[in-house]
Amino acid sequence: AVVSTQSTGAGFFAVCLTVMLQTLDPNIPTVVGRTNKPMVSSPNPDLYVLNFKDSVTWEKYKEAFKQLQEKYGNNTGTGFFVWDQETVGSCREHASAVMQDRTGCFFVGLNRIYNWHNPDG
Repeated sequence: AVVSTQSTGAGFFAVCLTVMLQTLDPNIPTVVGRTNKPMVSSPNPDLYVLNFKDSVTWEKYKEAFKQLQEKYGNNTGTGFFVWDQETVGSCREHASAVMQDRTGCFFVGLNRIYNWHNPDG
């Protein structure tokens, strides 16, 4: 019997596809890096340069920090990030970043966390 290589290839592909689809969990993404691009909490690059030795860079950082605080500082209510002592600690005021004390805050936004369970319940 003559077997077409075309139909053999299609059959092999069908078997591979079936096996792959049976191993995927619909609740957990398998390709996160390409489909869910991570983003920091602010697109302002000055917010992510903490140079305690350069006053010009530091002032840019402080201004970016102030803008971030103004953007989120008034959020209240359910379903919104609340900018307060409980969520950002001492970083709730841009004045908490002091060049001479070498204290600053670094903010990262997380849009999705998979397989994380709240330890408080």
